[in-house]
Amino acid sequence: MVAVAVSAPFGGLDRAHGVDSKTEHVQPGTPVAAAPFKLVVTGASAVDKLTKTVADGTVEPLLAPSGAGNHVMALRVSATNESARPVEAALLSARPSKGGLHNEVVYVLSDASPLDASGMASVYDADDATDVRLLNPGVTYHLVLAWEYAGPVPATLDIGLARLSYDPDLVSKDVLTWQHPAPLAQVTVPVKDRTS
Repeated sequence: MVAVAVSAPFGGLDRAHGVDSKTEHVQPGTPVAAAPFKLVVTGASAVDKLTKTVADGTVEPLLAPSGAGNHVMALRVSATNESARPVEAALLSARPSKGGLHNEVVYVLSDASPLDASGMASVYDADDATDVRLLNPGVTYHLVLAWEYAGPVPATLDIGLARLSYDPDLVSKDVLTWQHPAPLAQVTVPVKDRTS
């Protein structure tokens, strides 16, 4: 514990929070090969709630904050599944990096992290606002990763991207799963304030 405390001012805790000095800083709109995906983070918006308009013109809620003063962060990402089989959208679920990385390729480095107990974002199709569960091989999806967060609207959002390995599961060695996230890149996107 003494070694960690002494090394903290010199970046000793950076890796534990999902930041790695080897990660490349990329501009929004830059394609990143974050296995099993090719990802392009294009922007972010803070909104009061996320809604969709159905065929008859009715507006239906998708995600609304549970607490007063909270907002919804909507991160726009294009994702192409570059693997040979369908992949669960949960790999894009944008958990906060504090506490270590989970088996996702997108993680939040900023204070505007998800408040949900699971720490996960919801994944929606950006064109029709449907809930996305699987991403098929070779198909590019235009997505919105959305989560509730507390606090003021930030000017920018720091997003980390990691690559996963397709390795035997820890419990059942005959099953291969996407796991072992390795930090790869960081992108800082401006946040459009669309709150009231």
